[in-house]
Amino acid sequence: MLRPAAQVVAALAIAAAAVPVARAGGLDPELTGARGVGRAGAITVSDDDGAAVLTNPAGIVRRGNTRVRVGLALADGDTRISPPAGDPPDAPQARDEGPATRLPEMGLAFGAGPVVLGLAYVETDNADRQLPRPAVGQPPAEVSQLFAYRYGGFALTHQRHTVAAGAAVRATDWLGVGVSLTASWVTLEERRHVWAGFDGRDLVGDPTRDMVLITGGRDRFVPGIAAGLLIAPEAPIEIAMSASWAADAHLRGDADLSPLTPGGPPTAQLDNPRARADLATPLVVRSGVRYLGERVYVEADGELELYPGTDPSPTWQLDGVAAVDQTDADGPLTRAPSLVSRRARTHLRAAVDVEVVPGFLWLTAGYAFHTAGSPDARPTPVHADLGGHTLAVGAEGQWSGTTLTIGYARTLTAQRTVTNSAVSIVNPFDAGSGAATDGRYATTQDLFGAALEIAWE
Repeated sequence: MLRPAAQVVAALAIAAAAVPVARAGGLDPELTGARGVGRAGAITVSDDDGAAVLTNPAGIVRRGNTRVRVGLALADGDTRISPPAGDPPDAPQARDEGPATRLPEMGLAFGAGPVVLGLAYVETDNADRQLPRPAVGQPPAEVSQLFAYRYGGFALTHQRHTVAAGAAVRATDWLGVGVSLTASWVTLEERRHVWAGFDGRDLVGDPTRDMVLITGGRDRFVPGIAAGLLIAPEAPIEIAMSASWAADAHLRGDADLSPLTPGGPPTAQLDNPRARADLATPLVVRSGVRYLGERVYVEADGELELYPGTDPSPTWQLDGVAAVDQTDADGPLTRAPSLVSRRARTHLRAAVDVEVVPGFLWLTAGYAFHTAGSPDARPTPVHADLGGHTLAVGAEGQWSGTTLTIGYARTLTAQRTVTNSAVSIVNPFDAGSGAATDGRYATTQDLFGAALEIAWE
């Protein structure tokens, strides 16, 4: 048997060797870690490793021994958008071509007298969504036919790295209480076309008046807090409740504007261009109940994501960015709605664990229902949260203080058709606009997670 130090090194080596095989994570990830993946996210009651300090820090009080856990979740998200029938004719379906995404997790928990402490690092988002984009100088007729979605965005990159430290105690023999502090590093970058023309003189949507707008920013410190309860009486029932909150991310960064047609018109005028936006983080309230049978465990959870007192759909504020028409008209571009569009949503989750080999192997299955996170008229090609259903399966094997967990989940959504988009074409001259994201949307997401935990006294 390996000594504890050697076990930790082995676990870290396994995590580092994992190879990304998927595309595109989500801006608001629903599943964290291999256990969460295999249970369709139903872990409010059952999760008890170090990473639990992010969702329900009271869970770590279940075990007082030392354990370290490392893992990796791989996400393959697929967004498909087609223009409304016949507009433009023969337009093809566009699909996300973003690169591979991996979401690592690391957790440590250990007892310190009557207190159990937990530390965690989780990359809760690492999305890089890329739809096909027009090439500079591409014929206007091809741009109109192939890229009807271009004003709604064709690229979005978002990352959120989070560290957490928490503590939990047994207030009574049946009640655990926990709290944790979190800190996140958040980045967001978006790319879209804007239309720098004049309605009446130009046809709205004429690609010869297109310009490429890039906005991006980062916040290196976003504080947050989580708190939770675990109720485990002398009965085959456990109950848990938790809430987590983080401050808005105050994104500060750069902006760029350039004509799609080399040399214009229109042309760009840049003077130390800057971009800023406030990206809201939802308040997440969770509750769950778990039944503990002899060889069968069943858990049911509910989650509510809220944005109290803040706008969940941010707007970029721009400085030093302007378009210039061939008539020398100057169009300062001072604001652009973000391609991220969100609203409050709910999740209902359930999972069952069955012990198939006593003391060694458990199999799991999970289901979740999600309401849509994007308002009905505001999905964009790079951020369309349509809700849907998640089906999941997993397995967990235990041997001599070592636990290996794997999970797979697939989320399916119904197709949504948007015919009167609330997302408008951005025009620096404020001289003509139109709907930017009309079309037919469909999304799927596949998640695979694997984690290794090593525990010792």
